[in-house]
Amino acid sequence: MLFCFALLSTTMLNAQHKIKYEHKISTLRDQWVILPQLADGSYQYGFVWEETGGVNFRMEGAFVVGDTGQFIGLTGAKINPVPNLSGGNNMVSILPYSKYEDLKITPFPSWYDKTGHDGKNVFEMYTEGLVMNRRAEYQNALVPLYRAYKLNPNYRNVAYEYGIALNNTGKHQEAITVLSEALKQSPESYLIYMELSLARIQMGHINEAMEMAEEGIKRCALNSDRSEMALRIVVYWVARKDKKLAKKWLKECEEFIQPGSRYEVQYNFLFKKMEELD
Repeated sequence: MLFCFALLSTTMLNAQHKIKYEHKISTLRDQWVILPQLADGSYQYGFVWEETGGVNFRMEGAFVVGDTGQFIGLTGAKINPVPNLSGGNNMVSILPYSKYEDLKITPFPSWYDKTGHDGKNVFEMYTEGLVMNRRAEYQNALVPLYRAYKLNPNYRNVAYEYGIALNNTGKHQEAITVLSEALKQSPESYLIYMELSLARIQMGHINEAMEMAEEGIKRCALNSDRSEMALRIVVYWVARKDKKLAKKWLKECEEFIQPGSRYEVQYNFLFKKMEELD
């Protein structure tokens, strides 16, 4: 029965998650990896890191794949602590970040000395995450930015970029925590206020969102970003049919709107919607 279940799971895993064993374990650093499938259809996984003596691997657990695609950890499963990863067996798959929660793991294992064995330096990890953010690959950006943040939360802009990735993957409360700390380091950064306002809107904390938007607008010299902060608040109040507050924030951004810009289009659309409110 277990074998049949695992076989069905394997089919779904390959179809939905497209596990491909295309990475040589010797080329990876600071990564959770999935080892080749076992005879019973289950999978073992572990963590790869670098020390002075070279690449190291530590087995951490095993799982099967549920009927909805979730990774189900096998409690008490017999784990081979020293798998054969030589020759043709050294190909592994990187464990998707989206499955970390299923297996109750974080980007770094609890036993891992992040300070002494960072593999890549903070600049490399930050840059990797920054590029992914600019490509709107926010899910992929989470891991390198998390690692960079954990190694040095005060590194320039790492908390801000990590907050962006969190915000855009639905982790708004975590984003608020990270960005609030970043604000202590850079209290005049309108970009942090802007991102905090967005996170507060998503959480339904509209009073805090308006406060953050006001502070951001006050510190910002770019009409485009001023418009965006104000119009986000307008969208909130129009959606809730509050004509008075929608009108107030539309008035707020009138001086920022540049003719012919996309913000003028948004403004006109929202103004029309506001006028239609009872």
